[in-house]
Amino acid sequence: MRRRGRGPLGGEAATARGRSPEARAFFAPGNPAIARQALLISIRACAAALALIGIADVLAAHLVGARLHESSIILTAVWILVVCLARLALGRETDASRSREARRIRRALLEHAFRLGPARIGAEETGRLISLLTDSVERVVEYRQAYIGELIGAVATPFLVLVVIGALIDPVAALVLVACIPFVPLSIALFQRFVRDDSSASREMRARLSAQFLEAIQGLSTLVGIGAADRVGERLARTGEDNRLAVMRVLARNQLILFVMEGVFSLFLVTAAIVVSWIRPPR
Repeated sequence: MRRRGRGPLGGEAATARGRSPEARAFFAPGNPAIARQALLISIRACAAALALIGIADVLAAHLVGARLHESSIILTAVWILVVCLARLALGRETDASRSREARRIRRALLEHAFRLGPARIGAEETGRLISLLTDSVERVVEYRQAYIGELIGAVATPFLVLVVIGALIDPVAALVLVACIPFVPLSIALFQRFVRDDSSASREMRARLSAQFLEAIQGLSTLVGIGAADRVGERLARTGEDNRLAVMRVLARNQLILFVMEGVFSLFLVTAAIVVSWIRPPR
């Protein structure tokens, strides 16, 4: 059985995985959209923090019967509007960049396949090409044009919020929470090590199933003529079952990681924030 990355198309995929200069140049047109997404998420986070501080001031003034300037209420409403506009712009930017990059990558892959010619793309490579143009492109686009921007924004958001807290509420409390933040990604990274092998096996199994299925479709008349259709069908059924089991393992491990993420964030970071606010009241 041929290993992935040995064929002309597999070699291109291996090059992209290796982050070569050619691969970085190939994906460079999508980088500005990633930067815009991260910027919009950062703006939304800062605006949300300022809006929550404004809402807290309004509630505190109402509870103690203090007079609150109308400018504070207007400013809070402005920050809420900024949050809504940033969220709307982020959704539109993400959808547009995904569609744009998917078209560009598929066009580039097809042009490369046409340059290779039919002599270098056999039945198995045709199956790999179809898988590359559909499932692989969708995953790459989803990862680059939706996930990376969200990831950068998610990493920056706690620090931006803590900067706002340190500037407007209490710098000591902000520093304590900054010291607690590294425990969250470290705990998640520890548990992600358990799912890496399952994810790789699942991707390999999907690519193998796609290649075998298209190879069987292309040679269906020949298989029926020589009486090998049942045997090939059984092989496809076994590969499909292996693919199902691989997907189930990935889903089970992902659920475990989600549980760890929610547990670490909710039970540790939020609890730390509550303890700090209880011990050290805002100035």
